[in-house]
Amino acid sequence: WLELRGGGAAHAEVVRATGCVILQAQLQVDAGRTAQRRIEGGRACALSALLLSQSSMDSVRHLHTTLLGLGDDAGGGARLSCLVILNFTLPRFTARLWEKATMRLCADGGANHLYDEICAIVGCREEDAADVRRRYVPDIIKGDLDSLRPEVREFYQKHGTIITDCSHDQDTTDLHKVMDYVAGHDLVQKSIDDVQVAIVGGLGGRVDHMMANFSVLCRFEKLCTFLLSDECLVTMIPAGVSLVHPDLMLEGPICGLVPIAGPAKVTTRGLKWNLDDQMLSFGELVSTSNEIRESEVYIKTDQKIMWTTSLQRLTPQADS
Repeated sequence: WLELRGGGAAHAEVVRATGCVILQAQLQVDAGRTAQRRIEGGRACALSALLLSQSSMDSVRHLHTTLLGLGDDAGGGARLSCLVILNFTLPRFTARLWEKATMRLCADGGANHLYDEICAIVGCREEDAADVRRRYVPDIIKGDLDSLRPEVREFYQKHGTIITDCSHDQDTTDLHKVMDYVAGHDLVQKSIDDVQVAIVGGLGGRVDHMMANFSVLCRFEKLCTFLLSDECLVTMIPAGVSLVHPDLMLEGPICGLVPIAGPAKVTTRGLKWNLDDQMLSFGELVSTSNEIRESEVYIKTDQKIMWTTSLQRLTPQADS
């Protein structure tokens, strides 16, 4: 084109050479941008790995929230789980937890909710109610038994449930009594690192009851224990370094960190709004409505804190 316009062959060659230089420079810029995107994409994971490398790997607690997982033990190593039923409305996935659990326990009036609600949860016909209830018989009912209805007690006792009256102890809640039993059980003692305890019927209703349940989670922090409702999951993160592996098919994106046991200095990675040695405390900052952004969430804290995530609605297949 330059030759036709009278620019001459030499001029055209210069322009062609200049164009090659420009093209090569552009390719280098594009390659740099691609590399930068890769760097930015991996920065959070790399930083988490760096932070973990600065801690003793033996001291890192791995928390797998796999109790509701769509696959058997997907992503985690839990081999034993306990289901504890409390005295409030049960979530829709209670039957799924029941099938995954090795031990099933009711805290006092939780047995009433199991008896009343299990048929609706599994979707059975009224004429099949008795058969369904016989399939969902707890191993133990424990507590002060002031809420357990006589007909419910008679039904479960008839079908082999051990019922323990702890009315002599009025200093601890029914959940505390049940967790004392779980923590001291031989199967739990032999494999405490592999145990997951799911507690249902403990979120909602009276605030003092919920706070007492949170207190029990603090008390038994060495056990991997979850409070579950249809809307959310709550567990305790002990002081030190933890790596949370959320089940992203069911959890999130909303999450929160609550300084339930007192002021806590917290560092996180893997969240939308990460914390860097940030002090959390009631009356000051509480990390609410945060979001999970990675498959692993790094949490370092100098005080035990509460970790909570929203739960997505399970499909009927997952509920079955």
